[in-house]
Amino acid sequence: NYDLAMKDVNHALEIDPNLPDGYFARADIYTQLKKYNLAITDATKAIKIDPKNAYAYVVRGIAYSKKGKYSKARADLNKAMELNPSNSRLREIKRTLLEIDLATR
Repeated sequence: NYDLAMKDVNHALEIDPNLPDGYFARADIYTQLKKYNLAITDATKAIKIDPKNAYAYVVRGIAYSKKGKYSKARADLNKAMELNPSNSRLREIKRTLLEIDLATR
């Protein structure tokens, strides 16, 4: 349930507004809800707080891809793989990169 998850994340960010995982989690929810601008904003906040947060780069990269900003998407997804080569979302990253390749041919 995205509403409950969003409520929990918002509460966590009220307690600690410098919680990078809170912004990353909310960005991930926004991506699932197809609110890509909000996802990009929150993922960027997570990255500013923790520049080594590979998962924030994944979410932002996917959101950029959905908006057709392929060069930014590719940069973020490659950065995520660089930061964490064993990323649990590696399959999703590779699928998105393939979609970008197909869209830009």
